[in-house]
Amino acid sequence: MIKNKINQSVLIVLLLTLISIFFIRFYNVFINHEIKDFFTSGYEEESLLILWYNFNNREIYTNLLEYPYRWALYNWLFYDFYSFSLKLVNLIFDIRERSVINFFRLVTLFFSLIAFIFFYKSLKHIKNENGLWTIFLAIFCIYGLSTGWWNLTTRPDLPALTIEIIGIYFFLKNINNISILNIIGISIILFLAWSFKQTALITFCSIALYLLIQRKFLRCFFFIFIFFLLISVTIFLQNEYYFQSIYMLNTSGSVYDFDLKRITKVINIFVLKNILLILLGFYVVFKSKYLNFKENIFYLIGFLISLVYFLSVLSNKGTSDNHTFQIIIFLALFIHKNFNYKNNFFYFNPIILIIFFIQIIINSLVLFNVEGKLKPNKINNIDEYLTCTNNNLIN
Repeated sequence: MIKNKINQSVLIVLLLTLISIFFIRFYNVFINHEIKDFFTSGYEEESLLILWYNFNNREIYTNLLEYPYRWALYNWLFYDFYSFSLKLVNLIFDIRERSVINFFRLVTLFFSLIAFIFFYKSLKHIKNENGLWTIFLAIFCIYGLSTGWWNLTTRPDLPALTIEIIGIYFFLKNINNISILNIIGISIILFLAWSFKQTALITFCSIALYLLIQRKFLRCFFFIFIFFLLISVTIFLQNEYYFQSIYMLNTSGSVYDFDLKRITKVINIFVLKNILLILLGFYVVFKSKYLNFKENIFYLIGFLISLVYFLSVLSNKGTSDNHTFQIIIFLALFIHKNFNYKNNFFYFNPIILIIFFIQIIINSLVLFNVEGKLKPNKINNIDEYLTCTNNNLIN
């Protein structure tokens, strides 16, 4: 094999396109004052509305079929943490109305920074590989095309993912000799992830199944028992509308359909945005003659559970990139475990070069605004929206 730096150079170019896309989006959200009155994700306005009610100490879990006809879609810790953060900051500053929206987005961005740190640490723990490759994987998964806008919005998806990644890190750190105390601590961490978003169960299920397969029954029992005990206490302490609200039990199926065109579009978008990881996954599987199943079982369990979850929620009209985050995380962990950076980047490898060029082309289409978005969705009548919200609080 001929030693060269072509593949490394292509990796750097790809990394720069990812960073450029994210910072252009960051600029358009927080700095570009020519863009006014926008949402950075679907249903962000619903989160903002409930957070504003929670900030003003109003009941948030109510019957959506009765006045004031509002719906708290997410779990309690999302609303309480963001509202408390605003109250804490307002002890010094006086953040109001429009500024509140960007403040909440900054809270989400703070969570994404924590996610990046702990995912990077997880990758380094799995294999202390070249720093450039590890940084690239961490950026691709946390600030890539699928996750990019979600770092800049008022939604619980990134905070929940962040806490799941923290749980993964501590599990991997102790995976070979995990104590009951460790497993209880991880269970509490994953309960906090669930408390941000009630569908954040993939890491919990992956660890529980792994412990069962490894025949660590006592640890598995404590892990599951503590998790569901905390959930049961939460449900008991909340009001009568809490459980049906967060799990959409009072929607009469209105949020579901089987529109094949929409479902195909969601799948195609996921594949295009993450083609590099998908192709690298196939490359690792077919290239590795002696893939150690025992060493990869946790990553494979997580990947399969997250894939099944994604496919199962495709009938939900709101299915989007946020339902693919765990697929990306577990696939990246599997690739990192089995990918030989030295052989594939210090020496010329045409297959790797082609895979990276494909992702560069897709990133370039986003970067030059041919496909994908670099600017948030503009909204109208924001003043009327804020006035109506404040009037409802007064009444």
